[in-house]
Amino acid sequence: MTVTQELIERPTPLETLTLIGFTRNEANAFLGRIENSFTPPIKVFRYRKEQRNFLNYRKFLAVVWGYALMVWAYVVAMQLRFPESVYWRLALWLPIRMDYLGEIAFVSSFILACGIAIGNARSTPPHLLATASN
Repeated sequence: MTVTQELIERPTPLETLTLIGFTRNEANAFLGRIENSFTPPIKVFRYRKEQRNFLNYRKFLAVVWGYALMVWAYVVAMQLRFPESVYWRLALWLPIRMDYLGEIAFVSSFILACGIAIGNARSTPPHLLATASN
């Protein structure tokens, strides 16, 4: 997956002061000559559509992982409070029991956590891309 970004450069403080009416000498005096010594221009990144979709997909995975973890915690809490609840059916018309639900929730939360970790490892944050290209 190729990450593309659009780089927008903001004007420096010296340019901003000259645009609002200061002379160059007045702007330098106001800034105290600090601006030219070490302050780089600020870079703003806009995410492309593909990257936004990938971020939304990661958020979706995180929400599903959270629900799976909560279902698993619910089954554990029910088993601690009512030990015989493991063999209860979820509904009369469902053939699945509470212990199967807990197992499915645990395995799915583990798989989703692995998927999120792999996705985070494969994606490079935008600030690392900016420093690598400079």
